[in-house]
Amino acid sequence: GEVDFAREIFESFLLPEPMRKIRVIESKPKQRMQLSNEVKVMKLEATSYSTKDQQQQPPYGALKRPSPSTRHFNILLGGYSKSYQSALLRSKNAIFQDVNGTSNKNTLNFESRDDEAVSKPIDHLVEARKAYKLLDIMLEIGVPLDGFSLSSLMSFPSTTEQITALWKRIEPELNTDLNPAAYRSIITAYGRVGDASSASVVFEEMVRVCGNRGRSIECWNVLLGALAYRRDGEDGSEVLDVENAAASQMVKLTTGDSTYVNSDGTSNHKIAAFDNFTTDNFISLLHRKTFTEASIVILETMRNGTSIQLGTKLMQPPKPNSQTYCLVATTIANSLKQNSELALQLFQEAMDQGVTADGRFLNALLRCFGDDINGALAAWKGGIGAAAAKFEPKPNDNKQQIINRGANLLAAYNGLMHVCGRAIRPDVALRLAYAMQKTAGIEPTETTLNCYFAGKRLALSM
Repeated sequence: GEVDFAREIFESFLLPEPMRKIRVIESKPKQRMQLSNEVKVMKLEATSYSTKDQQQQPPYGALKRPSPSTRHFNILLGGYSKSYQSALLRSKNAIFQDVNGTSNKNTLNFESRDDEAVSKPIDHLVEARKAYKLLDIMLEIGVPLDGFSLSSLMSFPSTTEQITALWKRIEPELNTDLNPAAYRSIITAYGRVGDASSASVVFEEMVRVCGNRGRSIECWNVLLGALAYRRDGEDGSEVLDVENAAASQMVKLTTGDSTYVNSDGTSNHKIAAFDNFTTDNFISLLHRKTFTEASIVILETMRNGTSIQLGTKLMQPPKPNSQTYCLVATTIANSLKQNSELALQLFQEAMDQGVTADGRFLNALLRCFGDDINGALAAWKGGIGAAAAKFEPKPNDNKQQIINRGANLLAAYNGLMHVCGRAIRPDVALRLAYAMQKTAGIEPTETTLNCYFAGKRLALSM
């Protein structure tokens, strides 16, 4: 987690002199301060030898300055991506989490959380700026980017416009074509900001560009994950407008001359992936569908093995796995409506297909019941609870699985706790906590309690 210190070493040894900015990071432990001083001394020693005759061999142990590479930058970009996610989580917890089970989005309860979590509520923005500055340096000295560079940078944009502008800036600097992992990061980024329509367009382009490599179950699941970030509107007005998203991308990516993104977020560079875009069967499957409807259409396409026309080729989708069903159930649960019948149908279909009853999938299924705690308990007794227990590790399983024994049941029980919160039934939640210990032999955790509070906050906000 010491990404700033790693960057200090990077700047000392790898960057050209005019671009170096050696600095001492605030609040360092004493040992870190000593290391920082050692870095400066070693850097000066290496520099002194670089000014001597190039033919003269430096003494044993002297340092030679290597040229910075894509890998060096990627290590730091990956570190900033991780620290950004951690800081963002702390910021969200500082705003929304209340250990007493109440929530007020307009106030902060500083007394109930630790100081570090709330000391800098916009820490994640600071980390994003550091990563973008690193990108500036990377482009300025001519170090090419690759798929990992793009995947790390896609952690930071918070709007559709920022994602598109960043993509336009990075695309001409890539040293290779985008791979499926890089495309998946773009799809996830669009989904995260609520633009599942653009995510669908990128999915299609990924399949076109990457061929069979872009048709794996991971690629299909990441599209379902983009849908799971959104929730259907109460009146059904929130629908996918994939055709408009495709047209919008074409306008943004083909107007004017080819330039890099400016400081105000504008750019006119054209992304080759959207050349010759045409509407085909896949787009028509999702267009004007709600997020729940779209996820079910995708699941049915995968389950039935329906071939999809992509240009002149037919694409055979992969068979769904447990994560596929989990993401579909999550999208249904996010609709905030009682979808108990749909949840039970999804559960039965998954079991018929031999899909693993993963606890996360069962958790999402139970949350589909909304505030119908009686229905959720009946479903638990009718098969969901038994499926969760069946997936628990056996005595002859490997050591790591045995260590995780109880995790599957716990995740499923936490889904029931969420329904208790939606129904505002602390009495039922308490009985469940006793049942977890007595019947299942697992201890409720802080996450279990937080699931109840999350359901309750949702109920009070509606």
